Amino acid sequence: MGAALRQRQGESDRRNSLAETDIYGVLKNERRQHVVERLADRAETQSVRALSEHIAAIETDSNTPPRNVRHSVYVSLCQTHIPKLDDLDIVDYDADAKDVAPGRHTQTVAAYLMDTPTDRSRHDELYLGLGVVGSALVAAGVLGAPVLSVAPSVVGLAFLSLTALAAGFFVARGRLLALQR
Repeated sequence: MGAALRQRQGESDRRNSLAETDIYGVLKNERRQHVVERLADRAETQSVRALSEHIAAIETDSNTPPRNVRHSVYVSLCQTHIPKLDDLDIVDYDADAKDVAPGRHTQTVAAYLMDTPTDRSRHDELYLGLGVVGSALVAAGVLGAPVLSVAPSVVGLAFLSLTALAAGFFVARGRLLALQR
């Protein structure tokens, strides 16, 4: 393969992929995250109205968000977020029909959502929960409370092992996602 052909192929590959800076720029906004997540999960065309109702429900933690919130989300999706996602081929947007379909890069960007600050805070909550429950059971055993008929050291070891397994799983998943990028 000649140098000119390799150069053209490299330029084509760059045009057909997204730069990480573009991906992280897109994912800085939670509404764009929700659009990508919804389209990646459903893999079908969604109306902007349905997307805005879904996102408004998430933002208000209500199945029936107020009309003004739905309207605000709808306008921001139409004017800002969906056009940005469309420009990067993350979604395919039909502005006339107000329909949004998964784009060429939807799944690529969705993979980055697996390691967002929200995911990391969920991991932290898991570790905290394992630590609190394990510590409480060990303390109860040491103090002689008849909670468990197992030695406190066995309970402590079990919860320490669960924490290590959870951490190992999240590290391995992160490495696998990094390889897929």
